[in-house]
Amino acid sequence: MIDRLHPLSILIYFLSASLIPAFSRNPVLHTLCLITGFLMLFTWADAGKILKRVPVFLLFFLIISLFNPFFYHNGNTVLFYVAGRRFSLEALLFGADSALIVIGVSVWFISLSHYMTGDKVLLLFGVLSTKLATIVSLIMRIIPHYASYINAYRKQQKLMGIYGEGTFLERLRAEAKIFAGFLTWSLEHSMTTADSMTSRGYGVAKRKSYRIYRIRQIDILIMITSVIFILLLGLSLIRGTFETNYYPVIVMQPQGREAILSESVYIIYSLFLTVKHLIKVNYGFFENKQSKI
Repeated sequence: MIDRLHPLSILIYFLSASLIPAFSRNPVLHTLCLITGFLMLFTWADAGKILKRVPVFLLFFLIISLFNPFFYHNGNTVLFYVAGRRFSLEALLFGADSALIVIGVSVWFISLSHYMTGDKVLLLFGVLSTKLATIVSLIMRIIPHYASYINAYRKQQKLMGIYGEGTFLERLRAEAKIFAGFLTWSLEHSMTTADSMTSRGYGVAKRKSYRIYRIRQIDILIMITSVIFILLLGLSLIRGTFETNYYPVIVMQPQGREAILSESVYIIYSLFLTVKHLIKVNYGFFENKQSKI
């Protein structure tokens, strides 16, 4: 279901669900961002793949959490001293909170990279500039194509016994020959591509692009909901509802009515597409039989 949405609605939804908590200073909202981000992963990834990522995220969490107190020594609650420098509880918790939001945003962006495929990226760039979309499409095609050519050329050199596997200088000369051959081929390939684009009329008249994705009612609903969500959470951030200070002591705003309401709005918003997708997959609801892409 999510992959059928318009690229603009996907981008707005994922950016608002991940970046709005990043601008807050509240560990509760950061934790919710992380949890809902992992739940979003279940819409496209298997549980085994998700579990394989957990150790990496835990290691990343420990590195960021311990990095802060070793280099920033603010805070009144001293846990111990390392080389005459104090290791404070406030600095440790601040590092842990920073790790939460970094990992949470990363998890959301992993899902965004899955749903925001190359054709959707080109569609968004094409709205801004057709020339920019063409350049991006060429780059996305050329880089892996050139990398595969270099690997194939290197294997050919090894089979012919030309590729040096001796000293460092011999290997360096062999790589220089491979690069020279690749450079010659890339220039010829660029001229062929330019001639091909010219023969097909590129740049002669105003270019039109074929758009396979159309803005539907669900896209309008998501964009309107995203705007309302950004306004509500933004107002709460401006009012200092989620304000938390770690230095010199931890001072966190109490979980009042406004904070609980804002957090509830975030949970509903961030889980909207996840629940909708899981219900459709498991029970076949929300099937749009009239407009399919």
